[in-house]
Amino acid sequence: EPLLGLSEQDHEALASRIDVIVHSASITRFGLSDAKIIDTNVKGTQQIIHLARKAKARLVYISTAFVHPAASDLEPASMYEESKRQAEALVRTLDDFVIVRPSIIVGDSRTGTIAAYQGLHDVVGSMVDRSLPVLPTAPEMLCDFVAQDWVADAIWAAAFHPSPAQELWITSGVRALSVAAIVAVALRVGDSFGFRGAAPRIVPYESLQRLFIPAFLESLPSRLKRRFQANLKMARYMNQKAALPSSEAYLRAAFGLPLREAPEAVLVRNMEQWCAHRCSRRANEAVDLLATGAA
Repeated sequence: EPLLGLSEQDHEALASRIDVIVHSASITRFGLSDAKIIDTNVKGTQQIIHLARKAKARLVYISTAFVHPAASDLEPASMYEESKRQAEALVRTLDDFVIVRPSIIVGDSRTGTIAAYQGLHDVVGSMVDRSLPVLPTAPEMLCDFVAQDWVADAIWAAAFHPSPAQELWITSGVRALSVAAIVAVALRVGDSFGFRGAAPRIVPYESLQRLFIPAFLESLPSRLKRRFQANLKMARYMNQKAALPSSEAYLRAAFGLPLREAPEAVLVRNMEQWCAHRCSRRANEAVDLLATGAA
């Protein structure tokens, strides 16, 4: 909103007492209108820039690594990505700014915990419990993700370092896992939790669109159909031919960030946490059902 919904007096008072703004608020969900995404992600950023300029404050803007032209082999880019490109252009009009570009953010690197499970958890979870029939990509494609604590540390450093780089790529870079490696992790975790069934069939995205969806989508049970359609929206982020840029060496040298956990270990902990959460939820549902029956 104009002036962030504040009165002019309150806006002035806010500007007088801040020296750093971290702006991470944006619409990241699929399915909303382009106009709504632009309103929040671009026009909302304009209001933050107005405050930063008035306060002479550093703006740490949280963008996405998927603004990079090599981020995916699939077109078109989402309106989310386009809105981030437009917002970045506005941020660059400031004198003191840092653009932070994380890739897919997953849970804590040590425990796997996260406040709310994200799209990648759902896709890999569908491999874990063997409910994903087809994966629209190729085994050698990459999928880049980073743990939330690594992203948080980088943002903190960008906010308080006296002279940070203006662009930070928070990615796995050349250490990003291949699709084949992710499937292997999912199956291994699933086996350890007692899930049985076939691995997903890896099919090129174009073949899936041309052959599988017209012939077989309507025959899937409704629950699997909904889940498959939701997972299909993540296909763009699992069709990455080349490694994304990475600022890891700079972050460690300039900011003193610790050595980042290997992506495979991070994924294992995240999916173990996902499985434990799922099993706990099902147990609670069973208890509720029994209690209802007893009543």
